[in-house]
Amino acid sequence: MRLLPLSILASFMFLAPAGCAQSQDEAAEQTEALHASGDDHDHGHGHEAHAGEANPNTAASEAHAVTGVFEEVPEDHTLGALDAPVTLMVFASVTCPHCAAWFENDWPTLKRDYVETGKLRVIFREFPTQPVQAAVAGFVLADCGGEEQYFERIEWQMANQKKHIEQLQAGQIKETFEQIGANAGLSKDEVISCMETQERYDDLNAAARRSSAAGLKAVPAMMIDGELWDSKDTSAAALSTAIDAQIAAQ
Repeated sequence: MRLLPLSILASFMFLAPAGCAQSQDEAAEQTEALHASGDDHDHGHGHEAHAGEANPNTAASEAHAVTGVFEEVPEDHTLGALDAPVTLMVFASVTCPHCAAWFENDWPTLKRDYVETGKLRVIFREFPTQPVQAAVAGFVLADCGGEEQYFERIEWQMANQKKHIEQLQAGQIKETFEQIGANAGLSKDEVISCMETQERYDDLNAAARRSSAAGLKAVPAMMIDGELWDSKDTSAAALSTAIDAQIAAQ
């Protein structure tokens, strides 16, 4: 299947997200639909996000059938030393306001105090939320820029999320995608080529299936050393306490 050309994507109607909840089975289906047909999709609004909230029944029934649910896989985006004593898996969406707030207020502290000091390895898993088309496009364009600066591109999209959503609501879809592409070092032609690359969507769908198998239904959500962080408190302070405890226990 071939992704819709940018001119077709530009005809979609984008809705501002009311929250950061999203079924990952739905997200995967909607991701596939972006390049399966040219029809508009009305996804409605999400619900209020609850960080770390999970569905244990979903996790129990699906985790055994999906590989790489609780550990790093080759297509993951990672930051930090391979031999770091603790691994933090972060699930987030570039269209989720709660995620943007976490990246602004909490991520810099964790990155400075733990990643850059060799204490923490971070795995980033994409969790597309409403509007799904925009989230998928943002992740795909960040991916096309290469792995070395992937986290910086995600940080940039989070910081500019409100502006991007407003532009999309105003009908500036093509221009917005080109801005995101430019941040990833892509020309306008490369943006189109990137968004026509099947492999990018395969990786996103795989991440969505793993999130579903883990029982996630809202972001931001975390795993620490393969264990789902079951607290709604995803602040740097709370996570720092948990990370320090993991290190001390080794």
